[in-house]
Amino acid sequence: KTMYANPEQREKLKRELLRHDRVNNYELQLRHRDGHTIVGEAHAHLVFDEHNQPFAIEAIVRDITVRKKREAELESARLLAEKANRARNSFLNEMSQEFRNPLNTIMGLVQILRESRLNSEQRITVNALNHSAEILLTLINDILDFARIESGILELQKGPFDLEDLLNDVWNITVPPAEEKRLEVICKIDRDTPTSLIGDSNRLRQILIHLFSNAVKFTDLGEVILSIKEIKKNPDAMFRERLENEYDPVHDRVMLQFQVQDTGVGLLADQVQSIFSPTEQEDENRARSRSSGGLGLAICRRLVHAMDGDMRAESVEGKGALITVIIPLERPVSVLHEAWRDIELNDVRILVVEKHPLTQKLIEETLKAHGARVEIAAECSHALRLVENSVFTGDEFVIKLIEQHPEGMELFAFLNELRMHGGFPNSILMSAYPIWTMNFSQQLQDMGIRNVLSRPIRRLQMLQTIQAMAGRADTNPDNIRRRSPFQPGMAQRKLKLLVAEDNSGNRTMLQSVFNHTSFEVEWVVNGIEALDKFENNRYDVVLMDLQMPVMDGLTAVRRMRKWEQVHNRRRTPIIAMTAYAFEEDRVRSLHAGCDATVSKPVRINTLISAIGEAL
Repeated sequence: KTMYANPEQREKLKRELLRHDRVNNYELQLRHRDGHTIVGEAHAHLVFDEHNQPFAIEAIVRDITVRKKREAELESARLLAEKANRARNSFLNEMSQEFRNPLNTIMGLVQILRESRLNSEQRITVNALNHSAEILLTLINDILDFARIESGILELQKGPFDLEDLLNDVWNITVPPAEEKRLEVICKIDRDTPTSLIGDSNRLRQILIHLFSNAVKFTDLGEVILSIKEIKKNPDAMFRERLENEYDPVHDRVMLQFQVQDTGVGLLADQVQSIFSPTEQEDENRARSRSSGGLGLAICRRLVHAMDGDMRAESVEGKGALITVIIPLERPVSVLHEAWRDIELNDVRILVVEKHPLTQKLIEETLKAHGARVEIAAECSHALRLVENSVFTGDEFVIKLIEQHPEGMELFAFLNELRMHGGFPNSILMSAYPIWTMNFSQQLQDMGIRNVLSRPIRRLQMLQTIQAMAGRADTNPDNIRRRSPFQPGMAQRKLKLLVAEDNSGNRTMLQSVFNHTSFEVEWVVNGIEALDKFENNRYDVVLMDLQMPVMDGLTAVRRMRKWEQVHNRRRTPIIAMTAYAFEEDRVRSLHAGCDATVSKPVRINTLISAIGEAL
């Protein structure tokens, strides 16, 4: 009895033995012979006499005090880590809210300004403001993402997307700084590469924006090229170690390779891997070195790995760098229609006035693959001779693709010469983005040019523009793109909206948006007011900010849904507007009863589209 530090444990052990005859791994507190208490682990059984009656207990006891102490320390550390993670998540959510609310106002008002009538100087200013806001948003997302990746709580969101639409978003952000440096931006998509895909499009967009922006940052002369193709065989040796288990050449799974190549400062051999480190810094005497890619590339690599892909860098100092990313994606079970594949330009004769060899080759290969007859002129004088000869022979060019800075002649002088040679009609300008920086959009219209292709050349945009101008407009309804939400239609419908938003800047921005629509809008600043309005009026759509005083948006939504059930009211579409940028916040809003979620900063087109889809 004296060996038991806790007599109750002795009695409990006896009861267990009488019930089961034997116990194993039984923990109990024991008194050591020197008086201190230890934790023992007993393996015991009853000893029976000749009458099959228990008369003794035989046991082996092992001292596990040290082990239990370590287990307690580990459990304490685990609980502390969980508490720290919860605190970190709470902090990230709050920071996301604090950053995104003012940025939402800025970006929303800038979008509205871009839709208004501006002179060239004003448009330059607004575009610069918009680009800076986009960069700030990217930095905010990077900081939040990096913290979540380090915590192991970043989730991917798979869904269908169109690769060419995604690339348009990439160019809208990355091309303006490239144009400021007069860099040639080229996008090459292999003809066999599928564009209807399933994956996390937001993360893929984020990766490509970072890679391309980083390449532009460290390139002062030459070009930056994005090449995309499907890998139909096993990845090469440099990727095989990581990807061989993930590679699966079945019909619904594809491996896409993205390569970003530049002609920038390049890297020393021992610096190549350090560009993926968020902390590696360049030496003061190498201010233009790219020995650190900053937070963006560190996030890229982690995102690529999270998507079961891999990422490698190659470089020669002074000759640029090549970053290769391989990511497994999926094709939809019912493959979405890829409009560019159906476009036919059989026997359409096209003149391309373009001095950059890689862009020449890209345009020529693309157009010829769709049946066109293509002639390339690197200089204006050569182009004029070709046009003059085509008029003389009667085999005239149906379409002329002309770069914004043709070799050998100023643009408008060349256009006038082209007109004099009889080859002006049906000309398309291939312009750097944005064309307003040269204050010539009105001059182009005066010259009769109505079509401008943005650089880098977008395959689908180029093919559809040429198809329409050649009188071969596609009538396939699958190829008709959805209209912009600000065209007559969605924005001109007579809808009654209830908007719950407590931030005055956000209200100002949203009011400016709705001034361009036919919506009737009522405003409230907290959940209580929203619930009162909802119960006493009928609305077509409710826009609900989730973070409001008095009553938060999620609580208000839950009560609205309950009120609808009790009063047999039809379900009103509710769209959550949140500055919280994480997947769990979207899921939480949907579970509360929201039909959709838009993240702040709110994109005007995204908001109007969400309203249309909710209806």
